[in-house]
Amino acid sequence: MFALGATLLFAGACETSEDAAGAAGTPSGAAASAAADNTAEICKSGGEAARTVVVDLFKQLADVMKSGSDAADVDLNKIYATTFSSLRDTLTVESGKATDPKLAAVLTEIATEANKIATAGEPETVGTDGLEASLDKLETFCPSSTPAASAAPGASGAPAAAGVVGAKGSPCVLPVSFAIPAKWTMKAIDLEDDSPLAELGRKGSLKMACEVDSRPAGPIGFLRVWAGPKSVQDPRAALKAFQTGETTRKVTYAPVEFDGKPGVELKYQTYSKLLEEWSDRQAFAVPTPKGAVVVELGGLERDDPAVLAGYAQAKSSVKVNA
Repeated sequence: MFALGATLLFAGACETSEDAAGAAGTPSGAAASAAADNTAEICKSGGEAARTVVVDLFKQLADVMKSGSDAADVDLNKIYATTFSSLRDTLTVESGKATDPKLAAVLTEIATEANKIATAGEPETVGTDGLEASLDKLETFCPSSTPAASAAPGASGAPAAAGVVGAKGSPCVLPVSFAIPAKWTMKAIDLEDDSPLAELGRKGSLKMACEVDSRPAGPIGFLRVWAGPKSVQDPRAALKAFQTGETTRKVTYAPVEFDGKPGVELKYQTYSKLLEEWSDRQAFAVPTPKGAVVVELGGLERDDPAVLAGYAQAKSSVKVNA
């Protein structure tokens, strides 16, 4: 899947440059200009494919586990190896075709990170933080957020609502419901406890139940919904469980009322050993009779105004389902 995405990303750029250079009647200066900078063509032909490789990988892994294959562990390692070796090989070749040396350097960096995962005996030990960081550098050359891509604000300044997460009949049926902006999508997350991927969908006593994706509207952001057991109804306790396994600082809790019930919003910084840097995070927790629910803001572009507006819209529209 990713090799195909990477091929589409760069094939269009190569074809465009060749066509421009060989078109009848095209002045040599114009052809030289087109050859001098093919960044626009590269981005136009599919910049998002490379940036979303980690998210799409997670979907592939989940599909393997749902298949119930007895060789699931082998299948998982094969997915890592084939996906990232193909990505590595493609980007190594295409970095030599990029006419902007800085873009070429970024493509080479992504290929290097992909190689680390492809050649690891246990890919999970390498992680994807380095790959995500290198993919994020594509933003300089291929901005994912444009005025047309962002959700249009309404009279109140909030994005136009397009769906309700958590409601009956929606892809994600939850103890709470909230509105999301136009073009945002949602999908239920259901990983079995004995799945090798279960740890990715668990934080303390909380389990990931739903993922809301802003990418169809432009920026790369997510709202991930984590549900606690019935025994954990205190929102602050749920947010403490949410931070399990993280190195944190500047942790603050603020009271927020949700549908007449006292909830809590968490803001903090978490440290990445791989990237050697701190990053801002936020989430809110809602008490329900079925257990507290935590909604987390995430994604490579979680600070994008459109993503932040979507998070604010979700927070302001929360209803506890009967």
